[in-house]
Amino acid sequence: MKRLDEMTGRELVEEHNRRCAPGDEIGTWKKAKAELVAIVEALGAPEGATPSDDATDEPAVDHGDDYGEFGSISELTRYLLVATRLSHGEIVDVVRNRFPDARTTRRSVASVACDLRRRGEEVALRRHARAIVQ
Repeated sequence: MKRLDEMTGRELVEEHNRRCAPGDEIGTWKKAKAELVAIVEALGAPEGATPSDDATDEPAVDHGDDYGEFGSISELTRYLLVATRLSHGEIVDVVRNRFPDARTTRRSVASVACDLRRRGEEVALRRHARAIVQ
């Protein structure tokens, strides 16, 4: 099996749809490939996968699951804010996939981003169109 960063966009979409929960499938991906790689990594290995399914040239390191080095929700959230261009909603999805009991919301992710900026971290702005209220 290819490593995620070696896959084409179409292959990544197919891999995402194999790993995600029923009903969470995506049809196409028009954003940065790195964002989709991060989402697929956060979903973890598909059910029934064995180490031989993900054979690579690199030595196997057992983290237990993807993002295993992040012991807390806040660590993972900070990493995703600084290292990726995922939207706040996509970060919520990644965090909840890794920590099923998390109560993370888009607002809480935005709050963490604001705190990181105040501390001098380089956190990209994630601007989205807002609904016009009349």
